[in-house]
Amino acid sequence: MLLADVKMYQTYSDSFWGSDLGSCAGYEALSKRNLDSRKMCDDLEKYLKKRSKLEAEYSKSLQNLSKCFKQREEVGVMEKSFNKFKSEIEAVAQCHNKVAAVFQQQSDIVKKFKEDQTFCRKALEDQLQKSQNFKLSQLSKTIQLEKIYVRKFTEKNAAGQSFSEISLQQVPPKELEKARNKVTKTEEDAIKADSAYKSAVKMLESCRTSWEKDMTLSCQSIQDLDEKRLDFLRQLLWVTTNVNSSLALEIDNSSESVREVLEKCDVASEIQAFIQAAKTGNEHPEPFVFRHYTKIMGADNSDSIHDPYCTIEDVEIMDIQPATPTVAKFGMGFSKLLNKRSTSS
Repeated sequence: MLLADVKMYQTYSDSFWGSDLGSCAGYEALSKRNLDSRKMCDDLEKYLKKRSKLEAEYSKSLQNLSKCFKQREEVGVMEKSFNKFKSEIEAVAQCHNKVAAVFQQQSDIVKKFKEDQTFCRKALEDQLQKSQNFKLSQLSKTIQLEKIYVRKFTEKNAAGQSFSEISLQQVPPKELEKARNKVTKTEEDAIKADSAYKSAVKMLESCRTSWEKDMTLSCQSIQDLDEKRLDFLRQLLWVTTNVNSSLALEIDNSSESVREVLEKCDVASEIQAFIQAAKTGNEHPEPFVFRHYTKIMGADNSDSIHDPYCTIEDVEIMDIQPATPTVAKFGMGFSKLLNKRSTSS
């Protein structure tokens, strides 16, 4: 700090006075400062407490959200990507949970600091208010005695002037005595008023000196508390900002770890991986062809004639061609089969 800056630097004990002895502007300004300081700490404590609650709720919601990813039939790098994605959601949820604990801890620190400051500020404010009220009370009393003092001396002077005028006139001795007694009475009252006024002024000066001392000490103490409060708030807000930055960095690192896995994901490779893991073969099924009922029955019965499949064209040829020995032989075999089934039934 430059020398010029040092000379220009003002303190509370230099800056909250006034030429009017009855003014309370300095006291009111400091009282408002105390109130605003407490409210600022209240606001910060409330923010940290609510932020902690939000972070805890968000952490819990993320953990529940990660359960949306069930075990699926996925292969290759995509399977690893999904697993990594799910695990990083859980990791981010844990980060938010840790942040919730940090904010709750900071909230408790602010609360403790606020209570300590409130206690000290209240003690200073009470002492200053007591001194201020005593000064104002004595000032009011002194002003009243000053008015009485002025009035009594005015009455004394008026009585003396009146007595001087009456003395020069031809008045009855009784009136002259009355005027003389009034002068004596007003002089006594003036002396009493003078004494009371001087005592009040002396007492007021004592009160003013005491109040000025209390005011100076209070200003110094309040400035000291304010300096501590400002330093505390600066450090706390710095830490809070760092917590936000750290959280953002951890989330970004978590996202980057997922991206690193996804960079290895190739669509063609994923397709080939699925084929290798789940393929069922490369031979296509034979066409389903029509079979004559006799051949179907023959294929189902071990005693029947086992002829190979025939096409529809073969059946048509069989229906058109005349009976041949082979056909006759087949007919005899078919009749034999029917008789056998009838006997067994």
